[in-house]
Amino acid sequence: SGRGGGGPERVGDPPTAAGEPATADYERSSRVEAIGLARMRRLWAQREPPALAWWNIILTDAAHHNGGAHSAMANAGLKDCDARIGAWLQVVEDRGLLDDTVVLVTADHGMTMADEACRGDWLDALSDAGIAYRDESYGFLYFDV
Repeated sequence: SGRGGGGPERVGDPPTAAGEPATADYERSSRVEAIGLARMRRLWAQREPPALAWWNIILTDAAHHNGGAHSAMANAGLKDCDARIGAWLQVVEDRGLLDDTVVLVTADHGMTMADEACRGDWLDALSDAGIAYRDESYGFLYFDV
């Protein structure tokens, strides 16, 4: 993991995705995750850390969709995510709470077998097909609106 590697400053700014220009979606997702890291660090710095916390990490998904599977952008997103989780785990460890903390990682899908040429999102295809939709957020598309 990225534990011990870099503080919030290093992982707070959107990287250029290993030489590729970061897309607006990648930059937004990176900034959202920097805020998430700051909040998680603040929560675990309190006298009594939370009994339960949820940190939704979106950058890896944005990086894979925008850059394509196995791309430099996808790899940069994974490294950035790993560094942020590592920075939070360092706070937990420094407080002596690591042995009493359960971390559950889930994902909506993997891209190991994905077609590297497949990039982007649903919205262009839906618009091109003339399907009415409302995009509220990641995973929240409403049709026939």
